[in-house]
Amino acid sequence: MASKEQDNPSGFSITFPPKRRKLVKCIICQVDKEEILRKGKESSIDTFNRALNLRKDEVYDRLHKDVPNFLNQDVFWHSTCYSSYTSEHNIQHATGIHESKEESEAGNEETRRVSRSSAGVHIDWSKCFICRNKTYKKCREMHNVCTFEACESVRKAAESKGDEGMLHVLISVNNDLIAAEAKYHKTCFTSYISKSNLKHKSFKEVEGEASYDTAFKEMAAEISEGIYQGKAYDMSSLLSKYRELLEDKGIKAESYIKQHLKLRLQKHFGEEIVFHQHPDRSKPEVIYSRNISLQDVLNASAAQNARSVSSVSFNATQQIVNTARRVKEEIRKCSGITLRPLNVDDVSLESSRRIIPPSLYWLVRLMITSDESGVDDFDHPCPCVKIEDERRIISISQDIIHCASKARVKFLKQIALAMAVRHLTGSKQLVCLLNRMGHSSSYDELQAVDTSLATEVLAKVETYGTVIPSNISPGSFVQFAGDNNDLKEETIDGKNTTHATTMVVYQPRRALVQNHLLP
Repeated sequence: MASKEQDNPSGFSITFPPKRRKLVKCIICQVDKEEILRKGKESSIDTFNRALNLRKDEVYDRLHKDVPNFLNQDVFWHSTCYSSYTSEHNIQHATGIHESKEESEAGNEETRRVSRSSAGVHIDWSKCFICRNKTYKKCREMHNVCTFEACESVRKAAESKGDEGMLHVLISVNNDLIAAEAKYHKTCFTSYISKSNLKHKSFKEVEGEASYDTAFKEMAAEISEGIYQGKAYDMSSLLSKYRELLEDKGIKAESYIKQHLKLRLQKHFGEEIVFHQHPDRSKPEVIYSRNISLQDVLNASAAQNARSVSSVSFNATQQIVNTARRVKEEIRKCSGITLRPLNVDDVSLESSRRIIPPSLYWLVRLMITSDESGVDDFDHPCPCVKIEDERRIISISQDIIHCASKARVKFLKQIALAMAVRHLTGSKQLVCLLNRMGHSSSYDELQAVDTSLATEVLAKVETYGTVIPSNISPGSFVQFAGDNNDLKEETIDGKNTTHATTMVVYQPRRALVQNHLLP
């Protein structure tokens, strides 16, 4: 409107500024109601403009030309009309567009970056890009993606799960979550890339899918009659049976889990069966017909367990007794090694393993480790994958034989440990203590071994006229190299210094091989 002048009693003229055009009806409904019209603020007008652009409805057709001039006009609306029109839920219902909810606080409006791919992906990067929320289970702390390994882990997890939504998000930022400043809750990220979750969600019966169906139909036909007669089955037994059927059809079923079988059972029997999980989580889940009550199942299960526990207990006890008798019988046949003189060929793990009875070796091995490789060749066991486990197995087995035979059977560990302890400590009492504990030979046996070694050296001296080491072949060409080793300690009188001579002997390898001193 044009400005105008009015006269006042004082004689001065007053100039009024131009008035803005006033819309006296609700801008949304255009209906006169008893409800009070409220004037829109600048922030409310911005929210209304965004709702207009999203809805594209008859209100938009009527007002889109005047949208740029809204800030220069007095815009009025009913509170109920405004709330309904700008409601996020109503906008999603009307348009089908799912955008992240925009939050605004008085005096502090947070700017947001919204990335849209050609596929129409909408994501608010100020929130967790996995759960799409700022808070997860009362946790508000978020971390930025800062490594390419994390980006790759998310991509692999999304591909494994078939998560198209996450794949579209990754494509929209060219798989670069670092540049997008993506944030995540630690719990959300860990759960999303968890290998156990991926294994559960990505398992697919691709190889021989028809064989899976055939094996399941065989098992279902077998248990159907029992279920309808009121019998109950535990999931562990059913899983074992199903795996056996799959293996009979040439499918490796070790990775087939109980949850997949449960889904098959639910799909096949529908509401005719019920699953019951015992309060003790260590006990398997039970499946039975819906036509029988849970109390009947529990009573029948308790009666069956009472009958089976006694028989199982008796069978387990008898089995342990029989195993102990068999191992002890083989220990009686064990010969051990000779100590007078001590043979160098017996100083190895391989030679000790050959002497130990196979039944004792496998018993200790299967108790200590889960390595069952080579169990088919029971009488000729192969070493464990880990040398540390193999060393422990042989050590414990030698102790068992030493104690069971009352030290009659001699083994390398007992004499070697006694010699090493005496050499390192010089303590007779320590050697005797280890002998009482069943870990080493007695001190008298140790002295007897020393005497036999000295006697062997003297015998070689009488034969060859000199001392010959056990790893040198007599009668073959040898070379000697000697050097002095002088240590000039600083003493007042110049005495008590060290002067020693070191000598080494060399011999061609072929001479040692010919005399079976080397393989």
